[in-house]
This record gives sequence, C-alpha cells and structure tokens, in this order.
Amino acid sequence: MKKGFLSGAKILCCIFILHTVVFSSFSQSKATMSSDCTFGNCVCIQGSLDLTNLKYSSSGSSSSDQSRLGFNLGVFVFHPLPSKMKTGSLALTYGLEFIQKGSKYDYGGGDKETITLGYLEVPVDLLYEYKLQNCSSIFGGVGVYLAYGLGGKDKYTYSGQTVSSNSFSDSTAKRFDAGFRISAGYRMSCNWSASIVYEFGILNIGQSSGGAGSSGYSVKNHLWSFNFAYCLGDLMGRKK
Repeated sequence: MKKGFLSGAKILCCIFILHTVVFSSFSQSKATMSSDCTFGNCVCIQGSLDLTNLKYSSSGSSSSDQSRLGFNLGVFVFHPLPSKMKTGSLALTYGLEFIQKGSKYDYGGGDKETITLGYLEVPVDLLYEYKLQNCSSIFGGVGVYLAYGLGGKDKYTYSGQTVSSNSFSDSTAKRFDAGFRISAGYRMSCNWSASIVYEFGILNIGQSSGGAGSSGYSVKNHLWSFNFAYCLGDLMGRKK
C-alpha cells in the first residue's frame, strides 16, 4: 500500500506543479485573463470525502458491505463545447485523481474486516450547465471512468488478532476497474464549485481464486463522492 500510494502521490504532485507553472506563465503574459471558465479551458483542483462500498452478487442474489470513508484528490480540465442550445451549455470535463475505494464489515464480537483499494483514476464527464447569475450555475451530467489499482490493504481482526494482506493480488482484487458516473453540482463563483458524484463499477474486480471471480459471483465498486473544486481560471485568456 505504501509504495502504491507514494507512486500515485508523486504523479499527482508532478501534475499540480506542471499546471501551476502553466497557469503562472499565462497569468504573467495576460493580465486581463478571465476567471470564468465559460469561454475557455480551465484547470481545476479537486478534493473530496467519499462513501464507498463493495457490492457482491451470486446466482441472482446481491449484497453489499458497510460503507467506509475515503477521499480523492486530483486535477481536471473543464472544456466548454460549442452548442446551439437556447438555454444552458455543454461542457466536457476530464482529469486524473487518486481515489480510495473499498468497504468494511463487522462480523460481531469484535471481529471485523476493512478493505482499502487505492486507484489512479481517469474520469470523463459530459455536463449540462445552466447559468444563474454572474458566474454561478447549476450543472449535471453523465460520464465514465477508468482506474488502475496502485495499492491497498485487506485488514482483518479475529479474536483480538489483526492480520493484513495486499488488496490487489492473485487471490483478492484485480487492478483494473471501469464504470459509469452520474454527477450534479453547483458553481457558486467563477472559481469555486461543489458537486455530488455517484460511481458504479461495471467490471468484476474479484479474482477467480478464492471464489471471488468464479462463475456467477462478482464484486463491483460503488461510491458516493462529495467534491469541492477550485478552478484556476481561463487558461486561454479570453473574456466574455
């Protein structure tokens, strides 16, 4: 888990530094840069708290573990799309983030299990945005995500003894995941926005060994994400 997390953190730090340098250079050369993302590409920094769990299905029945608290941290690009819509506008957003998924389960009597799955994820959303006044707006849309597991732990406590193992292995979870996203949010200013995202995986991440990938049995990620984003401004330097 530590090696995977550090690798993901290094990648994200490099992205933050790169975009900060790019933004600073544009700021110096274009003093009239607009802070509104409506008319040009914006780079935004996002963080969130997430409620995530794993859903299991076998022979027509399904169940899920208890939700656990996770987080995500990343950057994304807000790209307005040309549209002839009478009201509102369309935009494409895409990015790169480190996100924690997993679940927990209480067996009773002090016995419990916590599964942590750390992913490097690429989300892509198509959004509809309805302007309210000034820079404020409401928005919503659908999208997809692709993810690769960097590291994680399956922590199990039984009779007062705690053992842990790698969450990504030949007997636990597969590293690749993909799914769909549904989002809705509110842009309260030219820079700040808040959103709620629901992600549901479509790939079975359970391995075949140990039964978690055998015929008729599947394990899939599900997540509610509560996001706050700060946009650095229109990097194209265009104004209304």
